[in-house]
Amino acid sequence: VRLVLLPYFSKVILYLFWASVKKYMKNETPNVIAIILNYNNYLDTIECIHSLLNCTYPKLKIIIVDNGSTDDSERKIQNIFPWIEIIQTGSNLGFAEGNNIGIRHALSDNPEYILILNNDTLVEPSFLSPLIDALNKNSDAGVACGTICLFPEKEKIWYAGGRFIKWRASGFSYGTNIYDSSIKTESTSIVTFIPGCMMLIHTRILEKVGLFNDSFFMYVEDVEFSARVHNNGFNLLYVPKSRIYHKVKHRNTNPFQLYYNVRNRFLLISLTIKGLCKCTAYFYLVFTISFKSIIYMFLNPKMIYASWLGVIDFIKGNLYSGNGMLFKEN
Repeated sequence: VRLVLLPYFSKVILYLFWASVKKYMKNETPNVIAIILNYNNYLDTIECIHSLLNCTYPKLKIIIVDNGSTDDSERKIQNIFPWIEIIQTGSNLGFAEGNNIGIRHALSDNPEYILILNNDTLVEPSFLSPLIDALNKNSDAGVACGTICLFPEKEKIWYAGGRFIKWRASGFSYGTNIYDSSIKTESTSIVTFIPGCMMLIHTRILEKVGLFNDSFFMYVEDVEFSARVHNNGFNLLYVPKSRIYHKVKHRNTNPFQLYYNVRNRFLLISLTIKGLCKCTAYFYLVFTISFKSIIYMFLNPKMIYASWLGVIDFIKGNLYSGNGMLFKEN
C-alpha cells in the first residue's frame, strides 16, 4: 500500500511546493528604476532626488541622465549623492533621446517598471505604490500616471487624466488649473494621453511599443508615445491616489517652445493620424498658425518666425533638434 500511495504523496507535495513558490513570486515586490533627466538645472534635480529618497516604496533605484549640462551639474549632484549613478550624454540630445539613453541602461538591470520623472517635480512619499497596484491589476495596461499638481500651488491641478485629440493633434489634460477638491473620483480610469512629466512604464511593453521617438527632440513626444501604446493594444491608466507636484515655469509659449510644438504636431499627424481626420488636423493646424501670426505681428514678430520655421523644417524633414535651438534663451 505504501509503495502504491508513495507516488501520489510525492505529487501532492511537489504541487504544494510549486504553488507556494508561485505565490511568493507573485507577491514579490517588483523592481522600479526612476530616470531623471537633467539639463543645466541641478538645483531642481537635487530637490527631486531628495523627495524620491523619502518614497516609501522599498525597491526603487534612481538613475540621473545629464544631458550635456554646462553648469557643472554632474559634479554638484554627485557630491551630494555619491551612491547615485549618473549617465553623461555629452551633449543635449533632447527629452526623447536623453530619456531613451536612461531607459536602455536601466533595462540591463531587468526592472519590471521604469519611471520617467521630470527633474522639476516633487513626489509624495506614497506616490508609487498606487501606480504599481493599478498596473498589476490591469493586465492590458502598459503605462500609468497619477495626479500632477502645481508647485507651490499644491491645491491646483496640472494633470488629472487626459486624452489625445486627433483633429487638434495634441494631448489634452483634464483638470488643469482647477482646485484639487473638485476632483471627486478616487477610482482608476483609462486615458489616451499621459504626459512625460510622470510615466510609470511596464517594461514588458517596450519590446512591442519601442522607446520615445527621438525625431521629436522635445515636446509632443509624450503624445506620440501615448498614441503608440494605445495603438498597440495597451491601456494607459490615470490613478488619482498617486500624487506629485510640478514646478511649471513657463505658462506662456515662447519662440523656443512654439517652434517644437508646431513642427512636432505636424510630425505627430504624419505618424499617428489617418484618413479624413488627418486632413482635418493639417487644416486646423495651418489655420491656427496663420490666425495667430496676425496677432503675433503686433505682439512678438519672433513668434511668427518660430512657428513658420517649424512648418518649413517639418516639410524639409529637418527633425531632431532642427533649428529650435536658435530660439533658446539660456
